[in-house]
Amino acid sequence: MEGKALKSVLDFAVAAMNECTMKGKVDLTLKAYKLWKEGKLSVREKGKSYKAPQKPGRPKHFNVVPPSKTGKRGKGGSLSSRIALIHSFAHIESYAIDLSWDIMLRFNDDTSVNLPDSFFGDWLKVAWDEARHYSMWAERLVELGSEYGKLPVHDGLWQSALES
Repeated sequence: MEGKALKSVLDFAVAAMNECTMKGKVDLTLKAYKLWKEGKLSVREKGKSYKAPQKPGRPKHFNVVPPSKTGKRGKGGSLSSRIALIHSFAHIESYAIDLSWDIMLRFNDDTSVNLPDSFFGDWLKVAWDEARHYSMWAERLVELGSEYGKLPVHDGLWQSALES
C-alpha cells in the first residue's frame, strides 16, 4: 500500500500485515490507533474488499525454524540467556501485532454477523498495545547489545491461528 492513502482501519490492517519491517509495522499500527482515537478513520471504505495475506510480512533476514529448533533460553541468569528470553518476548509481541490485525481482516466481511465498529476499535487498541510491548522489548535488546531477528524464530503462533 506504499504510496496509497490509507483511509480506513482495514486499509491499515492490510498494509501492516504486508509490511516486512518491524519498524514499519509498528509505525503503521501506532498511526492507525492515533487516527482512530482522533475520529479520523472509518472502519472500511464502502464497496472495498479487504483480504488478509496468507502470511504476514516478516523481515527477509530472519532465520525461521521449527519451534523445537529455536534453542533453549535458560532462566535469564546470564547475558546470553536474558537476550534469548527478551528476544522470545519481542517475537511473541511481533506476532501479536499481526494476529490483532488479522482478526479484523478475517471478520470484516462476515455477513452472518453485523460486527459493530467497536469490535474493530477494540482490536486496533490490542494491536497498538502489542506494538508498544514489542517496541519496549526490541529497545531492551538493543540496550543489551543485540537486536530482534539476531536469533532464530518460529512461526508457531501464526500456524496455530491458521489452524483455528
